[in-house]
Amino acid sequence: MAPANLAELTGFKSQACHHWDYHPLVGLSSLCFIPPASAFLAVWLCLLCTLEPPYPQELIAHLLLYPMLGLLFTIAIFTCASADCLYIRRGHRSWYGRVDIRLASGTLFVAICDFAFRASLLETAVLVLIAAVAFIYSGASTSFEQWVFRHSLWHVTAGAVATYGAFRQMPAGNVVAGRVLPYFLVAFGVYALVALATLAFFSQLSSHYKAELWKRGAEYADWRPVAQEPERDKLKGL
Repeated sequence: MAPANLAELTGFKSQACHHWDYHPLVGLSSLCFIPPASAFLAVWLCLLCTLEPPYPQELIAHLLLYPMLGLLFTIAIFTCASADCLYIRRGHRSWYGRVDIRLASGTLFVAICDFAFRASLLETAVLVLIAAVAFIYSGASTSFEQWVFRHSLWHVTAGAVATYGAFRQMPAGNVVAGRVLPYFLVAFGVYALVALATLAFFSQLSSHYKAELWKRGAEYADWRPVAQEPERDKLKGL
């Protein structure tokens, strides 16, 4: 059986696996992780270019966590597109999906720790709650159309919450607050150009080459059935 995600491990019974399937909107919604990736890298670069070493001890952790989160959200763009769109199969979770679960869990943990260092526990809890509700809302989908909308909304929500977390009470904010915007625009522009160039490249490929590329990726998909309800729960419905 495929491994469960964090919500399923807490007892939530996701229905989405019975309905999810390929839809280009879900794949495109993975680009919602471009803003947080750009934001974390922009703040990090702004800090490096604005402040001179030796850095204050309380800043060192953020100088490590911000680029880490920028990298994690960058990777999430590809894992989400692969897991939720390119290699999705109804009732199954691919190897890409299992990687996506682990990456999302690790990214969530690092993001929570980083934000908790800068903001109050209450505000941290509110952001976690917003993301959790959006994720559970997607998992509770009861039709394919619902899942497409709700999972795309989950990507939008997660990207927005993470971007807010990157800019909210930035480390050394009194120094970099008025200087970070150009860095963000440049980083976002680079990501956007790469994304557009990639989409344009694949749109020009023939159906034959697209199928061949998909088959190569499918060799590693290793689809596994998503864990079903326990037998006793099934018997109750008879």
